[in-house]
Amino acid sequence: MKKPLNPVVCPLHAPSVIDSSIAPAQKTDMAENTIKAEKEQRQVCILVAEDDDAMRSVLVNTLNRYGYKVFEISDSKNLRMFLKDLALSAEKRTYPRVDLIVSDIRMPGRTALELLSDFKKVAKEVPVVLITAFSDAKTQRKAMNLGAAAVFDKPFDVSDLKAVLFKLVPLV
Repeated sequence: MKKPLNPVVCPLHAPSVIDSSIAPAQKTDMAENTIKAEKEQRQVCILVAEDDDAMRSVLVNTLNRYGYKVFEISDSKNLRMFLKDLALSAEKRTYPRVDLIVSDIRMPGRTALELLSDFKKVAKEVPVVLITAFSDAKTQRKAMNLGAAAVFDKPFDVSDLKAVLFKLVPLV
């Protein structure tokens, strides 16, 4: 006769067991520790799409230092593939889930502005921050009308970017 398998339950999501021998203050501490562990387990992920290797490297390293997990894309072709991937169910995706996108506007192929409207159709809850070396008032307006959360002109102060990112997707 086979033994029944014991299910493996993630301790962070295991059902609560009420134990009357635990003091209320201890229960509160235990609950706070569980919440803290859940928050630490899930790191905020940012996609950086930038065709300039040096700029992409600076952005990736800076965001990593701030505590974000960073996924990078170097061209509009891969950015387009990423956007198509977002439309798939979670188990079929090949790219990671992201909480925010930082993208250069002008990359070879299609611009981020051309892709932004498509992106907002499949993931309107994910903020997009655009960066560009070729900005004008018309481009800024178009980006904001298409759903960009912010637009930065290169060169920009990374502390300004940090402030916007922390506001859009705060680290826990």
